[in-house]
Amino acid sequence: MLITTSQIQWTTDVTRSLVTAKERQDKKILKIMKKKQYSEAIRGNLAKTMRLKLVALITVEVHARDVIDKMLKSGCMDVASFEWLSQLRLYWDKVGHLGCFCKGCIGFRYGYEYLGNSDFLICCNLL
Repeated sequence: MLITTSQIQWTTDVTRSLVTAKERQDKKILKIMKKKQYSEAIRGNLAKTMRLKLVALITVEVHARDVIDKMLKSGCMDVASFEWLSQLRLYWDKVGHLGCFCKGCIGFRYGYEYLGNSDFLICCNLL
């Protein structure tokens, strides 16, 4: 659930940043978004399971940072651009009560698959 929640928040934050960047014609907004990181948390004294959870989260966060880098380099400032639409994005649906759902080129309903505490894996069920 930690990774899922993190990805929902990332999708929300990047979407807001892209909308604001397009309105203001300012790429700096996306650069500010890129600076969010969790790597400081792993440097402390942690139990083995907590360290594994944080490593999995940081792996996802590093990928998210790299996606933002790619979007910055391509000049992406629009939620309708291919660079953004081609990413697997997780949303929380408050209106239709779908819960968590994934979007890439097509939409998926998240089936609460267990991702484990190690390698990064995403599994989705078709709606």
